[in-house]
Amino acid sequence: MRTKILMIVGVLTAIFALPGVASAAEWTDAGKPLTEKKKAELSGPMGFKSALGSYECSTLMPVTLEPGSKGTIGSIEISTKECKGTSSFAGCTPTEVKITKTPFVAATILPSPKIDFQGELIIDFRLEGCALSEVTYTFKSGFQGTPDKASAISDVTLSGTGITDASGSELSTEIFGTLKMSPAGTYGIA
Repeated sequence: MRTKILMIVGVLTAIFALPGVASAAEWTDAGKPLTEKKKAELSGPMGFKSALGSYECSTLMPVTLEPGSKGTIGSIEISTKECKGTSSFAGCTPTEVKITKTPFVAATILPSPKIDFQGELIIDFRLEGCALSEVTYTFKSGFQGTPDKASAISDVTLSGTGITDASGSELSTEIFGTLKMSPAGTYGIA
């Protein structure tokens, strides 16, 4: 049985802006600006890598895109049954996952298309079967997603730097993974 931990995130605003430059960036559907709300999902492995090793779990983020520059993430689901780890995280099984802060979503077009998850993300894992009993991943400045093709997004590759807090030690950590967008190749950024 697949166990999911669900946290209702509420409305996250998608802001499209370039520092010092007015931006006309907006969500598109088949290359044309959205005229009504559209639903999509980001799903796949999302992981974290530090000097302790790496840990990744299957993740699902339902997204509602709105005309113009807004969008919402209704929830973040992290499967406690579909996780794997290396080094200190080898053999770890999460018994609980808690998401206490979630980022805002923003996108930029120049110099290259990016989806910026701005704000703070905090994910706390309770673990068993390994040397660590708890680990918290914090991304105070958010992280980025790079679409495979800005005009027709199928995949979003995550990147960014944060902190791992495990047993009172804070270490630099990187977020990684490639999330699939469904429907694939339909929505984009222009």
